[in-house]
Amino acid sequence: MSQSKQDYSWIYIGLALLVGSLGLYFLLLSPNSGYVTVKYRDDKVNVLASKFEPLKESDSTVKGAWYDAGNEYMVIKLGSTYYHYCGMPSSVWNDLKSASTPYDYYENSIRGNFDCRINPVPSYD
Repeated sequence: MSQSKQDYSWIYIGLALLVGSLGLYFLLLSPNSGYVTVKYRDDKVNVLASKFEPLKESDSTVKGAWYDAGNEYMVIKLGSTYYHYCGMPSSVWNDLKSASTPYDYYENSIRGNFDCRINPVPSYD
């Protein structure tokens, strides 16, 4: 008595596609990947890249901020929206880091300054 073998290769192909798709999702699109969509910028920025220093303190409005000293570039999350600032000196970043209320410092010293339409927007690969 011989057992008939059934072709299950389609199951293995389906599982491989599923695993590959999930891997790509977690690598490129998951919230923990570090890539954020910045308002007024065409491409995403990986704020978890080693070039960026994170702001350690936040408040009810400033949900996070990341600074690239080499490019004088800051990404800040206000509420649920990410914004960027170009040509921002390290001294301003250091003052933001030491501010008792990050949002007050942002309002008084950053907002309306360091315009990315005037200063160069860095390119990240």
